Order: sequence, then structure tokens, then C-alpha cells
Amino acid sequence: MIEINKRSRLQLFLDVLKVINEGEYRPTRIMYRSNLSWNPLNKILKQMISLKLIKKYENGNRRLFRITERGERLLDKIDEIKEILCPSIHRASYNLDTILHNSSIGKELHL
Repeated sequence: MIEINKRSRLQLFLDVLKVINEGEYRPTRIMYRSNLSWNPLNKILKQMISLKLIKKYENGNRRLFRITERGERLLDKIDEIKEILCPSIHRASYNLDTILHNSSIGKELHL
């Protein structure tokens, strides 16, 4: 039997934020790169705007999104957390859900 793990809400936010930080500004490209469907992406984008993690820009009839300084700080803090939980060279390739699931902290919290 294949185990399929859903991403947590936090991981979805981080995935979208990371994609925007890597230079994808258009919603359709963000959707594809973060592996989300349209409606969940739009909900996440709205929440991220209200949290001031990203900013929405209008360019003609196009919507564009850019990460804010606050969003960049969040990604930096998450990297610090990953370093604490998984002090290996390969931690950058793991998402936070995987690290928490496989770490002793995650096991203690039954994640």
C-alpha cells in the first residue's frame, strides 16, 4: 500500500512563498510550481497578503505577487528551524512536514 501524505497548511504557505521568492510572480505559474489547484491557491494568496507576507501588484490586467521583507524573514526563520531539527547537509531538500515527521520532536508530538 502506498502512503500518501498531504501537506500541512503551513507547508502549503511555505511552498507558495518559496515559489514567489524564487521569481515566479504570476498566479498561474505560482499554481503550477507549488502544485496547487486554483481555488486553494487564491485563498492562500489572500491570506498571505493579509499577513503581509506578499504584496499584490497590478500590471495592466495582470495580477503579480512579490514577497515582502516580512515574507523573506519568515523563510529565513523556517530555515533556522530546519537547521535545528535536521542538522544535515540535505535539510534544504526536505519540507518542514517531513522533518517534523521524522525527527524525535515530531515523534514526541505524534506528528
